[in-house]
Amino acid sequence: GRNRGGADGEGESRPCAMGGGGHRGGSSERCSRRRAAVLSACVAVVCIGLLPFAQASCQTPITPEEAFSCTAADASYFKAHLPDTWWTATNPPNQYVPGLSFIKNYYSCCRFCIWSFDFPPSAPVVAMHGPTLDCVSFKTDFTAFDQDKTLSLNQTEMGFYLAQPPNDYLIANKILDGASVFRQADIDGSGAISLEEFLLLRHFWAVVHTVKTGPLSAAEDGRPIASGPLGGLYLDQGMVQAFFTVANSMNIETYLVQNPPWDTSLTREPVAEELSETLLSFDIDGSTRISLEEHYFRVFADRNGDGWLSKDEYYLSLYKKTNPAGKPDNPYLFPINFILHDWDNDERITYLERKFVAADVNQDAELTREEWVKGDFPNQYGPFDGHSMSADLGKEPTINTVRFFFYTIFHECATQGLIEYRSSLVASPWSRSCILDVLIDHNPPFVNAQLNTTAECGGGVLFCNTVNGTQDAHPGTHHCTSDYDCANGRGCTYFGFCHKQEEMEPVGAIPRWRRWMNNKPPSGYTLDVMKEAMSRLKYNYTLTVKEDLRLDDALAPMPLEGTKKKQGRPPLTLVLTSAFEQLRYTAKDSNPINVTRYACTSSLWPSDGFVVVVRTTPDILSNQMGMWYMLGSASFVNFVAVFFFFVLVMGHFFWFFERTLNEDHFRGFYAEGVMDGLWFAMVTVTTVGYGDKVCLTGFGRFFGAFWMLFGLICFGLFGGQVVTQLGEMQQAANIQNVDQIFGLNVGVLAKAYPGELSSIYGFQAREYDTVKAAADAVKRKDIPAMIMPH
Repeated sequence: GRNRGGADGEGESRPCAMGGGGHRGGSSERCSRRRAAVLSACVAVVCIGLLPFAQASCQTPITPEEAFSCTAADASYFKAHLPDTWWTATNPPNQYVPGLSFIKNYYSCCRFCIWSFDFPPSAPVVAMHGPTLDCVSFKTDFTAFDQDKTLSLNQTEMGFYLAQPPNDYLIANKILDGASVFRQADIDGSGAISLEEFLLLRHFWAVVHTVKTGPLSAAEDGRPIASGPLGGLYLDQGMVQAFFTVANSMNIETYLVQNPPWDTSLTREPVAEELSETLLSFDIDGSTRISLEEHYFRVFADRNGDGWLSKDEYYLSLYKKTNPAGKPDNPYLFPINFILHDWDNDERITYLERKFVAADVNQDAELTREEWVKGDFPNQYGPFDGHSMSADLGKEPTINTVRFFFYTIFHECATQGLIEYRSSLVASPWSRSCILDVLIDHNPPFVNAQLNTTAECGGGVLFCNTVNGTQDAHPGTHHCTSDYDCANGRGCTYFGFCHKQEEMEPVGAIPRWRRWMNNKPPSGYTLDVMKEAMSRLKYNYTLTVKEDLRLDDALAPMPLEGTKKKQGRPPLTLVLTSAFEQLRYTAKDSNPINVTRYACTSSLWPSDGFVVVVRTTPDILSNQMGMWYMLGSASFVNFVAVFFFFVLVMGHFFWFFERTLNEDHFRGFYAEGVMDGLWFAMVTVTTVGYGDKVCLTGFGRFFGAFWMLFGLICFGLFGGQVVTQLGEMQQAANIQNVDQIFGLNVGVLAKAYPGELSSIYGFQAREYDTVKAAADAVKRKDIPAMIMPH
């Protein structure tokens, strides 16, 4: 299938060009003939338009079997040549095609012989060396396992493969479930594993054969890995990272033993950012687990890499293509299997649609709780109970295609937000292009809204004129974009029609309830909290206040009936209730406040339930004013008093020891000599040191040295206290929120658990019995602020 000029044409031509190696006994004349032949071949290739040298069936397979038809000769050729030379081996070197791109575009039938996680994007590193990465041996193993020669493996024959290491170890330690492996490998649901399905499984599970380990992440409900999602048949981050390391080492070893050695810089391990991008691109559903279905959908089924399957791509895949009668499906007249996957009728199959079909073991178009868990639907996108239908007449809750449609919307918006904000699902990312329709109950004083209860337009009228509120004979001509476009309190629906409060659109429509009536926005503490949260999370939302809010209002409405395609993406509904105990305090309330009944989150709003009260007109504090405040403060007066007391004591000491032997500097008369000692003590402790008086005795010099060190320490501490005091005064004069009261003296009610509050916010609590007492302290400037519940 490849025009290489003979079995070893490439191998024979290179020694002539390099002047050594290979057939070293060849004459220069023979080399010249070979060079001429190679040049003629290159010219011929140029003349025919640089056509690829692959067979048409390998370059563009027209059957699922051809997609896995790589021959042993082709696989051996790729192993014997550097991936960067696969294109230039038979094409002019004026164009560069990375090895993985070459396989995808010109030799896709050998894609299952190549392992790559698409990094770096410019020229992805590929791996295909080592005993565990030998696609030729996969077919040999299949032939050995197929003992009944039916060209397929039943569960017993599949057990021969599962009994090999490391599968036997994983099964014995409840890390891998053999039945789940068989069911997932049976892509078309035929009850047997074909050769192509086995090659796909071996390509996916070669990572485990290479790193000799299985997944380490336990199931979310605590069950063994084999009993959890996918039965343990998945790759997690640790396995992918280990495969990078081992495969890179095998590549380097292979590159070095080549003659001449290949460039080892062309293979490397990814950095942390590249590893993260790899996992993000291969983990389509955001479950942190790469499943066999994800692997096949992304690497093999989605041939053009646009993220979904067209009808042509579906019927070139290994997915089911037989009708209930067992006959081949007709992809043109009635593509029943494509329709069963494409249940939103948008002419394409997304991975989540395929995932729903694969997880539906009993094929009843509904997912049970066990199918949901086994199918690996992560709780980050909503738990099973949040998406399922309520149990009816003893039947367990299930998720049908209609409710799963809204799961896909939530999944799409959340994954878009994950990419936009570069954060995990735990941080609640939500794409700003997606709308949340927030329903909240009318519950004063938490939510105050003026609702419309009148019946304009007469009874039973669904559509009203946007100008005069009368019945509209042609509602389709009056569209609205918001509630403000609708007259007399009508609400604007999702599809742009005005309707009354209690009425809906025609049967099958997806309604969007009005946000509020009479164009008067609602207010209240609960709404303030919600708006603050939505603002910080950058959510795009609409708000609706209802008189009798029920959780049923959040149920996913039915999509439009009788239409071929979805009419856009409807907003998801979020229900908020305000039935909680808010922490309140009034002057007449004599009962202690029970803060244990109030729960708040420090990550969203640290000041929930409390308000920081400061003076309305805080002091404008400059450095000069701060210094004057310091000079008049009690701490400064205390410092001066203690300082002069020590000066007085040390002045007497210096006079007593120096008066007899040093009368020139310390006179003998008490009144005169003590003044000399006080002067010397003051000059020395302040480190001025005029030098007009000095100590001559041993005791005098000893105390003089001590006194100088004391002065350095004393004035150093005093200077630090001045800076600290000025900083606290500046902080107290500029309190804006609860984060700025750390370290300050703050007033707290004695009944409001001041110890707990001070430990949370880091302030020094001053306890007061009443709000008035604390407020008076703030007015007198005894404390800069007080924390009060509201």
